[in-house]
Amino acid sequence: MIHNEDAASHDLPGGVETAGPGKSAIEETVLAALASVLEADAVGLNENLFDLGANSAQVAAIVRNLRESVHPDLPLRLLFMAPTVAGMAHEIELFLWSQRTLVADMAEGEREDGEI
Repeated sequence: MIHNEDAASHDLPGGVETAGPGKSAIEETVLAALASVLEADAVGLNENLFDLGANSAQVAAIVRNLRESVHPDLPLRLLFMAPTVAGMAHEIELFLWSQRTLVADMAEGEREDGEI
């Protein structure tokens, strides 16, 4: 679901800055989700969304966008745990890792039981 494009800059709606060297695909995805909801001139990787005036309806919309582009079970609490682009990207990476680990563990358990 997450696609990393080249390092060239992109202009997203709402004036949210994106791309450029050093930004991960997940950071790009988070920035895109914010751009579709927030009306900010620019959002830095370490700016707190609540300091920018994000309200609960906007938070819900951001999470809905992230669920569509990253993972349908992405928990709402991730945004509250880390309300910056960099923080959300890190929490999303941990969530995705845990999901892959869970699936791998389940598959390993099935192989041990002789089901596969």
